[in-house]
Amino acid sequence: MPLKRLLSAVVALLIAAGLVWWSREKGAPGDDAPAGPKLLDLAENKLRKIELRRAGGETTVLERGADDQWSLTSPAAFRADRDAVQTLVTALSKLNAEKIVEEKVDDFTEFGLREPAFIALVTMDDGTLHTVMLGDEVPAAGGQYARLAGDPRLFTIAAFTKTNLDKSTIDLRDRRLLTFDSTALQTVELRSRGQSVEFARKDAGNWRISKPEPLRADGWQVEELVRRLREAQLDPAQSPDDARKLAAEFNRAAVIAVIAVIAVNDSTNSQQSLEVRRTADNRYLARSSAVEGVHLLSNDTGEGFDKSIADFRSRKLFDFGFAEPSKVEFKDAKGVRVFTKDAAAWKEGPKTVDSVGVQSLIDRLRDLTAEGFPASGFTTPEIEVSITAGKPATTEKILVSRAGERFIARRDGEPALYELKAEAVNEMAQAARDIKEPPPTEKK
Repeated sequence: MPLKRLLSAVVALLIAAGLVWWSREKGAPGDDAPAGPKLLDLAENKLRKIELRRAGGETTVLERGADDQWSLTSPAAFRADRDAVQTLVTALSKLNAEKIVEEKVDDFTEFGLREPAFIALVTMDDGTLHTVMLGDEVPAAGGQYARLAGDPRLFTIAAFTKTNLDKSTIDLRDRRLLTFDSTALQTVELRSRGQSVEFARKDAGNWRISKPEPLRADGWQVEELVRRLREAQLDPAQSPDDARKLAAEFNRAAVIAVIAVIAVNDSTNSQQSLEVRRTADNRYLARSSAVEGVHLLSNDTGEGFDKSIADFRSRKLFDFGFAEPSKVEFKDAKGVRVFTKDAAAWKEGPKTVDSVGVQSLIDRLRDLTAEGFPASGFTTPEIEVSITAGKPATTEKILVSRAGERFIARRDGEPALYELKAEAVNEMAQAARDIKEPPPTEKK
């Protein structure tokens, strides 16, 4: 090896060894690093009032009510965002500095703390007041100079700590147009396209259409409607002039939907509503019973309310989903076939049949989907199919009749009709007929 390469390798080895020694002595950044000195160490549930002042800017005031809920009281009375306020309360209650710069400062002017850019005043239940002041940025090192009222020490805090404290009214305001508790939601009523449909949540948490008549609901579609209601938001920066313009536009716009929700908490009914309108230039405006004013919705949200009852009906003929079937019965003009599950095997009477074939039939039953919902057309059934699945076992049965080139089906015991593609019905019937005994196993 040339001498130059040998020397370079030795130098690299020494540098690496030195870095290993240094890391062991000093530790990796943040490893077991002690918390900085405490500025505040307060019990969160004892905070009563928080006032955030900005030099030359707005003052934001939060107060905790008798129900332990925080609300904004200045510059105006608004509902507060629970998560945002909790982050602020936690940041103030356990407020750590990065370090103490000086133990005693006579003049805080040079650090921007004589007339601070930001002041947080925290009032406790017993009336005790804690005042935190933030001054200039720390040159080169980042962070912010800070002090406590009545304390001669000068601290620095991290930039992220300053971010957690310096919250505006917009940051802390609850932006939801509807404030219902989705976990307690019991009823949703949608009036749209000249129709009125009511959804009711059953004991198992599943949705069902209760009005204008009892019908099976597509749970995913109803949950999407609830999600849009839950996520519909106001613009907290809306100016008074914008508010007046939107109100005038709302009065001229066409009504798209009116949605009412009922949530039940501790036997108390909470009802809220949202009216959605569409302007001539296809913008969606909403007025809520929970907040004042008219607010602009995103097109995606607004379009999600422009639905008919058919959009929310379940198109699946069977509800067993991915529950484990234990029995399948198929009946048509060519005969009756009954398959039962015995441990891991499927049987037809005493004979074992090909499980792949039975699974193919089950898959077609699971995927059987309506093309539409006719008001009439069901006659004498040509096909009857029932399936038992789940624990406890539940049996579902459908009857299928021919109507010209199409098929009309209904679930046993229910009046609603479903139009099926002929191709889907024929494939289902063929799958039932094709089930045979399993192929013989090869002998070794």
